[in-house]
Amino acid sequence: MNQTPAPIASATRSYKTLAAVARLLLWWVLAVWGLFALIWGSLHLFIVPRIGEWRPELERWASASVGVPVRVDSLSAEPQANASGLLPKLMPVLVLHGVQLLDPQGRPALQLPLVRATLSLTSLWRRGFEQIVIDQPVLDVRRTAQGRIEVAGLDFSDAGDNRAGADWFFSQGLFVIEGGTVRWTDHLRGQPPLALDAVNLVVRNTARHHQLRLDATPPPAWGQRLSLRAQLREPLLDLA
Repeated sequence: MNQTPAPIASATRSYKTLAAVARLLLWWVLAVWGLFALIWGSLHLFIVPRIGEWRPELERWASASVGVPVRVDSLSAEPQANASGLLPKLMPVLVLHGVQLLDPQGRPALQLPLVRATLSLTSLWRRGFEQIVIDQPVLDVRRTAQGRIEVAGLDFSDAGDNRAGADWFFSQGLFVIEGGTVRWTDHLRGQPPLALDAVNLVVRNTARHHQLRLDATPPPAWGQRLSLRAQLREPLLDLA
């Protein structure tokens, strides 16, 4: 009677096990790619083309969150290309035109002609953005006749420790301002408005490190263009 040698039988079982594992991994990869395709298709075929319809809801949410009226002329989304430029990434880029924050008198206190906010899965997890790029914003800072400080229509005289807002800002991966303008108006002293032009700001944030660069052009009487750089590091343990 012929009998299969034990080593050959063991090798056959090993091959069958490997084949089963390979088939399982193949089906798992196909399922992941299928889920990716389903999410990508839902985003870019159904949600992205209709994202402009959410503009009124975005204005209401932003107004309630900030505390002053917020107006947005248009809201759109576009695919986010990979570095290779071959395939778009899963999450789109949100594009906002004509964003305005109004002060209590209804005047535009902060004007953002163009805002590009890049999303990613990790940024959604921390309720933020991977990148925020703001083009040519105009910010008004005022001191009222009563001595109160208003920034973009918000009263900062009794702002206190706004730690939640600072934590959110320093959790964004990249924050960029290009070609901005900051106007200071002092109603208390009755001085003419003072403006900083060509304001460029770049803030890069990681888990514990923050890099900042600010460039601005003051009025000619103040001197030449100024530049400020800073590197901040958070402690490993926050005991506050």
